[in-house]
Amino acid sequence: NNTTATISTTTITAATISTTSNTTATMSTNNNTTATISTTNNTT
Repeated sequence: NNTTATISTTTITAATISTTSNTTATMSTNNNTTATISTTNNTT
């Protein structure tokens, strides 16, 4: 099924998303953010 992730933070920017099925990532920030989302099997 689908996976939805919402992350809000402050400081430094780096987004890494690895998935095998449907994934939705939403990021809201004020200065830069770090978001790492890994879902389903075999992710890097």
